[in-house]
Amino acid sequence: MRRTILDVRLKAMLALVLGATFACNQSPTAPHERFTLLAQVAAADGTAAKALKAEIAGTNLFAQTDAGGRFSISAAPQGPATLHLSGPGVDTSLQLPGLDDGLVVRIAVGLSNDGKAFLKGQPEVLLRGTVASAIGGDLRVAASTIHVDGNTIFDAGSASSLSRLVGQVVNIQGLQAANGSIQAANVNGGGGNKNEVKFVGPIDAISGLDLTVDGFTVHTSAATKFSGGKPNVTSVAGLHAGDTVEVRGSQQVDGSVAAAEVKVQRAAVAPPPPPPPPPAAPTANAGPAQAVASGAFVTLDGSASSDATGIAVAFQWSQTAGPAVTLSSATVALPTFTAPAVAFDLPAAVLTFSLVVSDANGTSAPATVNVTVTPQPPPPPPPAPPIADAGPDQAVASGAFVTLDGSASADPAALPLTFSWTQTAGAIVTLSSGASVTPTFTAPS
Repeated sequence: MRRTILDVRLKAMLALVLGATFACNQSPTAPHERFTLLAQVAAADGTAAKALKAEIAGTNLFAQTDAGGRFSISAAPQGPATLHLSGPGVDTSLQLPGLDDGLVVRIAVGLSNDGKAFLKGQPEVLLRGTVASAIGGDLRVAASTIHVDGNTIFDAGSASSLSRLVGQVVNIQGLQAANGSIQAANVNGGGGNKNEVKFVGPIDAISGLDLTVDGFTVHTSAATKFSGGKPNVTSVAGLHAGDTVEVRGSQQVDGSVAAAEVKVQRAAVAPPPPPPPPPAAPTANAGPAQAVASGAFVTLDGSASSDATGIAVAFQWSQTAGPAVTLSSATVALPTFTAPAVAFDLPAAVLTFSLVVSDANGTSAPATVNVTVTPQPPPPPPPAPPIADAGPDQAVASGAFVTLDGSASADPAALPLTFSWTQTAGAIVTLSSGASVTPTFTAPS
């Protein structure tokens, strides 16, 4: 199982040899004299480490991780190298076994919680070059030593004897050890189409007849054979992003692959439907605005509050403005109160009440209602006082019997009158009665 996975990933690297990003400022170098470093960096929580600067220490070679945490650097051979990663919360380095002639090195880098980098497994390598020597179980290609053992797979075009590979161009796929040597998983070469590639990966995107498979551009055409899947795929139209496919074809000059065959190995699993939205919270309705008289008996009305699922709601009233009043209950639909008295010479008072309702689905937004209390009417004017009439002036003789006459006195409201006579000037006389309508006295001599 490990060999199958390794073989798939290493073959996938072949499609990147000519298409790797050149993220440095050096002058171009012939392809066989270059290395390519392909990396993917994951944060401590397993997510892609984005927007980190990746550089080869002591050089001007650098790149930046993309949204998937990936970057690539391609340049002149460096041999053993130090990779430095920097960014928010990250400033760390790790040693790489070797970036030598013709090597494509793919590494997976993890970051610990404290921002330190470490290799997740051995570097995976692809080396394309001419075999310079074959000694025992080792081949020499450019600056790299390749170990071959009984687990190494040779394709049909490879020589059965290692010595017969000397001078031939081969593709080596394997794992790189700490000393830079390569344990070969596959040796391909010595005949056949050297540009033929075969790899497996997920479809990242589909654009017309072109696929992006595990980051590689794959061109399909009417000559491409499609198969696999349920129902059986017969064209690009039957593919979906997320499908895992096996691609067989030839590598183009720009690093893309012209597909001869695309076979679906595993169909994408449709994501589960999104959960239904939570039920809506109830809606509060505090009733219509009211205008009432001072001292009136008032009923607030929250009975129009509702819940979309029809369950009962709980009420909570509060007063937010105006002269304070006491509600009969703050937790019923129809609370009552007595309006405050507002003096006739003051403006109307506005009382504002807020209503919130709640149930198992949540709590509503508050609803408000205003109750305007009109002032008391002004008091009636006081009644007009009675009018006193002491009668006409009189001239009498000394010792005469005199009668005063108050009978012409009146009250505008026709109320009964009482009389109170007093002498205010002249010689003192004695009235027969100070409370009579017509009191009498004897004139002085």
